[in-house]
Amino acid sequence: MSPLPRVNIDEPKYDQNSYLGRAKHFFLLTNPLNVLASDSKLEEARQIVLRYRAGCSRVQDHRRRVARQIPVRFGVPSGDRGEADSHRAHGCANAHEHNYYRRELRNGVTLFDEHSNEMGISKKAAVVGISTVILSRIAMAIPGMTLTPVLMNVLEKRGFLAKYPRSNAPIQTLFCGFVLLFATPLGCAFFKQRADIEVDSLESEVRDTIRKKRPDLETVWFNKGL
Repeated sequence: MSPLPRVNIDEPKYDQNSYLGRAKHFFLLTNPLNVLASDSKLEEARQIVLRYRAGCSRVQDHRRRVARQIPVRFGVPSGDRGEADSHRAHGCANAHEHNYYRRELRNGVTLFDEHSNEMGISKKAAVVGISTVILSRIAMAIPGMTLTPVLMNVLEKRGFLAKYPRSNAPIQTLFCGFVLLFATPLGCAFFKQRADIEVDSLESEVRDTIRKKRPDLETVWFNKGL
């Protein structure tokens, strides 16, 4: 009986060349039920991964980074203390993200060939990747910013908010959080995580370096970020 082929657990489970596959991938990563996993279950999963890798020490953390986008964007300004708390949380997250992207713009991102061999570092690729991230972030925010006011207007016209004035902030927060459960993975799926760029469109010095290593290479890949 032949052994089963090894599975690359660092690769996404679903096809990343289609929007549906990417959406499934990010729905899996941002599943809020993951926070209910106990420490023992997390440790058990970690040990399974470590045993499977048989000594490989590289651990990816982009699941954690994607998942935190939901709680960070959960708060909706409501005119009370919740607004200040939401702004502080959002500001801290944005400060971290801005430093990360500023560093990428200054230093560039690493480029790889089809075999994941490092080919160079490009600032232009960083600009392309960050631009797609910005578009995805805008797409994530649009549903909550448009549907939440519609819901609140309906409740106000029906007299619900006048009858239960303290429900204003909790309803906005819960509804926006519910919307983000879908908007976050769907927005992240707009663009491939492993983005590609033509070698001819890179900076001249980067292009020359790649040509010396691989004269036949026309496309390189990089992690666009989240």
